[in-house]
Amino acid sequence: MTEQQMFQWFAALAMHVKRFLILSKEAAQWAIQNPKEAIGVMVKALEEYYKETYRLLEIGTTSIPAFESFVVREKFVYAGGDTAKVKFSLIDLLFLKEFGDITEISRPAVVLYRYKLKRGSSDRHIFAEMGGKNKAETFLSDLLYLLEKQKNGEAGNLLINGKVNIFYLKNGEGSLLPVYTRWDGVGWRLNVFVKYWNGVGWSVNPIDIPCEWSAGDQVLSHNVLKSSVTLSV
Repeated sequence: MTEQQMFQWFAALAMHVKRFLILSKEAAQWAIQNPKEAIGVMVKALEEYYKETYRLLEIGTTSIPAFESFVVREKFVYAGGDTAKVKFSLIDLLFLKEFGDITEISRPAVVLYRYKLKRGSSDRHIFAEMGGKNKAETFLSDLLYLLEKQKNGEAGNLLINGKVNIFYLKNGEGSLLPVYTRWDGVGWRLNVFVKYWNGVGWSVNPIDIPCEWSAGDQVLSHNVLKSSVTLSV
C-alpha cells in the first residue's frame, strides 16, 4: 500500500464509519485497547478476501490500430525463418478449421487491456469477473496485430516466458472459443484450448466445459474491470 492509498482508504472508511456499529462491545473494546493488532486483523482479512474473490490483475494496455478486412487463412500461415510475417512453430489444425475461412471485417482502432491471472482459473471464473461471456470477446485482428509486432519472439505485450496469452474469439458459427498463443523458444504456438477426440478427429467442446488456466497466464480483453487493480497504483 502506498501513502496515497492509505489516506484514500481512511477517507473512504470515514464515509462508512457507522458500519462498525455491528461490532460487539467486547470486540470494539479490544480494538480500542489493541489498535495495532486490530489493524493486522483487518489487513489479513482484506488480503484473504481479495485473493479469494478476484483473480485478474490489470498489468497494462495496448492500442490496436484500425484494421482492414482480411481472410484469416491467408494471414495465419505456418512459416519459420526471419522473413515470415509471424514465425509459427505450430498452428493448431482445429484453429484453421474453426477460424480459417472467416473474413475478418474491418475494425476501428481499439484499446486492449491485459490481465494477469493471480491463480489457476477456469473460463467461467474469468467470465464472471468480467461481467459476462460477451465482455471477454476479442478480435482476430487483435491477435494478428500483436503476433506481427512480436513475430520473432521479441519482448512486447504478449508474454514470451512460457506462459500463455488467452484470447476469446468467435468462430465461423459465432461461438466464443478460447484460443491461446505461446512462444516456445522457436516460434509461436497457436491453439484452440477446448477440444476433445471424437474418434475421427479433434472437435470443439462448448466453452462452458471447464478449462483451467495457470497463475501467471495473461488474458486479453477490450473490457475494463471495475474490480481490477493496476500495478501502477
